[in-house]
Amino acid sequence: YNLNVSKIMHIYFGVLFVSAPICTFSFVLSFFESATSYFRCLFAYKKDMYILSDISEKSLVLAKSIRTKFPRCAIVFAETETRLKEHTKDCNGIIIKTDIEKIKPGMHSKNAKLVFFAIEENESKNQEVAISIINNFKNRKNTELYVFASSTESELLFDSMDKGCMKVRRINE
Repeated sequence: YNLNVSKIMHIYFGVLFVSAPICTFSFVLSFFESATSYFRCLFAYKKDMYILSDISEKSLVLAKSIRTKFPRCAIVFAETETRLKEHTKDCNGIIIKTDIEKIKPGMHSKNAKLVFFAIEENESKNQEVAISIINNFKNRKNTELYVFASSTESELLFDSMDKGCMKVRRINE
């Protein structure tokens, strides 16, 4: 019995010994990826910034269109994990690992334009995101929000809300 436990422990520690450097390397790599995104956002402090809530086929087409029209702007994707992450390089996009509604007004220059796109697949999620963004940024000038929502409830909701200085547009596909 002791001999079997000993062999199992040796195998277990051998697997740990081999996998520990791999796990450490992937952790360090993800840390530098996050730090690089953060520094790219800092360097884009005075540029016009377009922030998209999701990385999808639709948002990538929109980002490429924005990049052709405004080549000096910063395009930010607020997304944690996606299979389309590598396609953001085509439009020189920055991926931040946070939800779009957690972005704070102080992260960008007051003189630069800040444009949000609530472009999730789920319309109710778009409404939640839009309400949060309006509440956080309604006193900031040069701020726009495009909400992809087609229901009459969303139309009534956004027409009745206090939007302050912010321009809010509802996009019906």
